Amino acid sequence: MKKVWLIILPLIIIGILIIPMIESVNPYQKDLVINEQTEMNGTLFGPGLLDFRGIDFTPWPNGYNTRFAFEALENLLKIPEINYVQLRFFLYQQSLESSEVKSYDGSQDYILTFLIQRIHKSGKKVSLMPQLYADSGGYVANLNPENKSLWFKSYSETLLHFAELAENNNVELFSLGNEMTSIFADNAEWDKIIDSVKEIYHGEITVKLNCWYKETQFNNLLKMHWFQKLDYIGIAAYFDLTDKMNPTEQDLKKAWFASRQELNIVHDLEVLSKTYNKPIIFSEIGYRNINGCNIEPWNADEKPPRFGIELGNGQEDGAEAILCTKVLFETFKKQTWWKGTFWYYWPTGILSKDDTGYGIRGKSILQKILDEYAGRG
Repeated sequence: MKKVWLIILPLIIIGILIIPMIESVNPYQKDLVINEQTEMNGTLFGPGLLDFRGIDFTPWPNGYNTRFAFEALENLLKIPEINYVQLRFFLYQQSLESSEVKSYDGSQDYILTFLIQRIHKSGKKVSLMPQLYADSGGYVANLNPENKSLWFKSYSETLLHFAELAENNNVELFSLGNEMTSIFADNAEWDKIIDSVKEIYHGEITVKLNCWYKETQFNNLLKMHWFQKLDYIGIAAYFDLTDKMNPTEQDLKKAWFASRQELNIVHDLEVLSKTYNKPIIFSEIGYRNINGCNIEPWNADEKPPRFGIELGNGQEDGAEAILCTKVLFETFKKQTWWKGTFWYYWPTGILSKDDTGYGIRGKSILQKILDEYAGRG
């Protein structure tokens, strides 16, 4: 009998020690315990999946604080292929020349907290990103404040408020800025902003850069040394591809290496990543289901392209958008420095059948995105 206990007792002790360890493993440490894809808490995990399989949840056509938004979010959270939801907080200044930045609405804190907590409860992660507008109009890439020192002080104070909100709600990714190209060149000021944010917020930090169409614009990014302090470099990847209204798959594949502006976009992005030793995410990317969407993916006009060789007809073309999506994933999944996308966008309402905008809810492109996110592409 003693011999039996000498055999059994060590097994019992091992079981007592090992079982709690297995149960306490963080589900996000998936590579330690998961050898194949599996769904946990409503989200897909497993080897070979992108780190960022995100959707931009944009408050259009209804605000975040409406029942339509809550219903739209619930539908989004049911999709297991998605692991990140991106939310925006809104800032404004009177004009592009103003030196004071303010939060749009004091109620933002309450509603953002509610949305973040709901997203986390569903098992998904959150990216929180600023969206700055000028009341008088104009694109924030052309900011030109009269007093730059005052602008940075004002922007920093406003941003830190939301960094604290992100910290208090365990937000996983926080963006410092959004396509403010003209103001990103001030290394000293952004160094200070990052240091201040890191004192408050302990998650991962990124910034969203605009796409470029001239090599000089890209070269300017190689002078912005504060990128070294980021965890990820984010890109709004609306790069012009071909000059054809109906491109073939091969046309699109070539365009990422030789665009209609003669840019090698993949090479530029790789250089950017290697220069600062940072991985890249596409913080925003989308293709409208409209003819010629590949020529100027950034163009929201009724009949793009604006600068293309051919005149746009504005006709619905879901097939071109799906083909662009296919080629994008095939091209960048091969790049070790590329970590995924936040697809633009999931609307806070149901889209009309003839919608040719960027919204993906209820459109055929959604299934293609989800297939790529799940590795079924």
